[in-house]
Amino acid sequence: MQPVEGQESWPVSDMLRPHPPPYVRKPGRKKTKRTREVGEKPAGTKLNKVGVQMRCSLCRKTTHNIRKCPYNKEAGKRKNVHIKRDAAKKRKQSEAATVAEGSSVRKFHIAFLFFLFC
Repeated sequence: MQPVEGQESWPVSDMLRPHPPPYVRKPGRKKTKRTREVGEKPAGTKLNKVGVQMRCSLCRKTTHNIRKCPYNKEAGKRKNVHIKRDAAKKRKQSEAATVAEGSSVRKFHIAFLFFLFC
């Protein structure tokens, strides 16, 4: 087979030229944001809370939130709850470790006794 010099020397076909494949709609959600022009500045991503005063959702005062509201009956009950939760978690982990350690020692003793008597 001989090499061809280039596209200019190719023979011209009398067949119809092929068309590109038809457009197939892609699956998934469509793009909802508008494509911006060259001179347009990009849209802001977040609203800032400068100048916004937070309010208590129970009494609507701006001096406190619902955690410190005098009308909240459970306000004092949840004080330092995270400390209690962490202590309980550590206690459970230590109990699980001692139980696992005790069971492995017990298995060793049983295997040793089986070895002696058999």
